[in-house]
Amino acid sequence: MEDVKKIISEIATQIRDDMRESIKQLLKEWNTQLKEELKTIREELKQARDQLQEQNQEIKDKHEEWKRAKEEMGKTMDEVESQLDRMEREKRMNKVMMMGLEIGTGEQKQIMEKVTKILKEEAKVESKVKSAYKISEKVYVVEFENREEKINVMKNLKGSSVYINDDLTKTERKIQIKIKQGATKERNKGKWLE
Repeated sequence: MEDVKKIISEIATQIRDDMRESIKQLLKEWNTQLKEELKTIREELKQARDQLQEQNQEIKDKHEEWKRAKEEMGKTMDEVESQLDRMEREKRMNKVMMMGLEIGTGEQKQIMEKVTKILKEEAKVESKVKSAYKISEKVYVVEFENREEKINVMKNLKGSSVYINDDLTKTERKIQIKIKQGATKERNKGKWLE
């Protein structure tokens, strides 16, 4: 009986040792497998991070490219606006706006004749009117043959019942309004401006 117990004990010890060895082997295999999977995951994460960095850099580069293009477009637009403004000023160089005229309605030729007559009576000047047209009640745009004629008429109409001013571009009118507003503020403060 003692021998049976000893044999059973030895078998139990052997089974325990075999199980320990099997568990150790199994744990070792799992550990190796987990390390390989972890290594694969780390490599995939590194690749994903690298791709994200590349995409982020591409986005930054595109953003900078668009920013430069926007700045270039802005410069180009400013140049175009400046050229258009200059062309508009040149186009209006020989024109004036005359207010307070009692001409009535009519075709351009009739308006030109009436403006020429008024200039002769009011400014005492024989001038060559190239064109004239009505833009609102008692307001007309008159174009002269050259700048000298325009200046001569403007000088001679001072103090008359006809109000005359340069035909300004939209930008020039905005600037003139700001200047007048500033002058009004200064006059209200008691300052005299010339």
